[in-house]
Amino acid sequence: MTPIILASTSETRAAILRAAGVAFTTVAPGIDERAVKSDLLRRGYGAAEVADCLAEMKAL
Repeated sequence: MTPIILASTSETRAAILRAAGVAFTTVAPGIDERAVKSDLLRRGYGAAEVADCLAEMKAL
């Protein structure tokens, strides 16, 4: 099985995965999510684009 990596320190997200019985490893993202989100929204990106961009940045 492919390991799941939760690139978040969110206790809520971790609790959801635990409750679903999903085995995962938590890794803190190496980006300032609030700064990136703020910048993208200021530049006119939509919510889906912001989410995609953050996901890509966390995966690197």
